[in-house]
Amino acid sequence: MKSVILITAIVIIIGCGFILSRTQYFSDRNKSSVTYSQENKEEYIIPLHQTFFDSKYFNSAIISAKQNSSIQGVKAIIIPHHLIAAEIMANILSQTKRDNINNIVIIGPNHEDNNATTITSAYVKWQTPLGQMQTNNNLVNKFLSDLKLHNYPFPFLKEHSVGAVIPFIENYYPQAKIIPILFNSTASLSDAQDVASWLNNNLDENTLVVFSLDFSHYLQEHEAGIKDEITKSFILSRDVNSIISLSSGYVDSPATLATAIMYADYQNLEIKIIDEKNSNDFLEQPSAETTSYFSIIFKKK
Repeated sequence: MKSVILITAIVIIIGCGFILSRTQYFSDRNKSSVTYSQENKEEYIIPLHQTFFDSKYFNSAIISAKQNSSIQGVKAIIIPHHLIAAEIMANILSQTKRDNINNIVIIGPNHEDNNATTITSAYVKWQTPLGQMQTNNNLVNKFLSDLKLHNYPFPFLKEHSVGAVIPFIENYYPQAKIIPILFNSTASLSDAQDVASWLNNNLDENTLVVFSLDFSHYLQEHEAGIKDEITKSFILSRDVNSIISLSSGYVDSPATLATAIMYADYQNLEIKIIDEKNSNDFLEQPSAETTSYFSIIFKKK
């Protein structure tokens, strides 16, 4: 009887050990499938998502923007990422186009907040109707290393704050490499300070910084206009403390907007608002819930 009990106990112990080892195996395997180290610089391919491109809006915007005159000395811009506002994106990119741009930093909101860290970047390639755009892996690697972040490409699969801008970048700057940066909605002023400081210390004269932002959301047009005036006053007064406390009723990424202002301060850049629009300006039938847009340039004084 004792021998039977002993054998049964041994079988149970061996069985538990097997289950634990299998559990650990699958846990480790799952971790390895979603963890990307800085050393692994193989780009994750981002297919063309439906929120990234609309041929009707894109083609019309590119054609109309051909008539624009150029603006010199621009180091950074703010443009929207809604496809119906393609006209604004094309206008400002065509006006600020320079042949010597080799790198473009695109900074915008991580709408889904689908990263544990408040700042996201990664080595990726975007498929576009015009071809393919890829990251500057050396600069992305330095950004990740300096800010102690991990290469995490998954938010970019559906993130239109970057994806919707990429086809326009490829049209005007096909030779450029991308440094993509996302802020979660919980990003702080300190996060924005870290990114602005990094931009100031690591970018050369052949780099354009694109801050991808939509402003007031889900409001009637009149109410949106009131909030836009408040946001505009914070931008022109460079009041980052007020900006970082704004809700989505004002801007979809306060941290991105604060970073833009701090980068302008570091670089001693003039802030100039080029255009202000509401989504109803682009719709045949006005909507009760609207989104507002600004195009802004940051240029040498």
